[in-house]
Amino acid sequence: MSDESWSMVCKEVLPTVDAIVYAAYSISEDTLNDRRVNYEGLREILSAVKTNKIIFLSSIAVFGTCPEEKEHDEDSPKRGETSYQKDKIDACNFLQGLSSKISVIVFYLAIVYDIPCKRFDDYRSLLNSGYLANGDVENGLYNLVHACDVAKAVVVALRTDSLGGYDEYIVCSESIKYTEYIRLLEVYFGIQGERKVPHIFAPITRGPVRKVLRFLGFRSPLFIPQPKYSQLNNSATFSSTKIQDDFNWAPSYSLQKLVEENKY
Repeated sequence: MSDESWSMVCKEVLPTVDAIVYAAYSISEDTLNDRRVNYEGLREILSAVKTNKIIFLSSIAVFGTCPEEKEHDEDSPKRGETSYQKDKIDACNFLQGLSSKISVIVFYLAIVYDIPCKRFDDYRSLLNSGYLANGDVENGLYNLVHACDVAKAVVVALRTDSLGGYDEYIVCSESIKYTEYIRLLEVYFGIQGERKVPHIFAPITRGPVRKVLRFLGFRSPLFIPQPKYSQLNNSATFSSTKIQDDFNWAPSYSLQKLVEENKY
């Protein structure tokens, strides 16, 4: 649909629906296309389709890349530090303006994963060539939610009577240390027992040196650049108390259990 008028397509195919679940998102170097997907497409669809309810899948990213607060809930301030965050915040502000006419539910999703998934595959080649020299990121946290738990939240929201109004919910199932997240990925890929070069040698174990060490059966320490280092050192958590109370939602999946069941 990226080359078509979204409003025209929707008007011809689905002029009236019971509810809309808007899950589209884009993060790339093309910020204009990203904004079309993250925000403008939502406006186009809602201008063409009559509905009583919209469920908008946003992200905990709107609370900031490196938030200062230790625990966040739905009332925590939003920060438009990146174009993606600004797009998501603008979309929520737009939906809030419609809440007198339709029911609006916004889900702020933690990092969504499944096994297998592209997010894990992106780590495969990285961790096969080396390991992250964590240093001072021992306390950094990863906030996760399984795709099926997200789907469960959406289904419950769809079944809830539409009375109008605007509601926001954080959807997060677990907060684990980043070091534990990496350890679980190493278990998943079956490389956790391989020998490691001490992390103090990170500055010199690059390029050809790393390849030779890998050939010899060693995993070299990988350098963590800024701003990624600051992100990995982020220890903020996100509370899902509201969705648990209002929708009786509870997560059914944990990363550790899934890795143990699906490891190579």
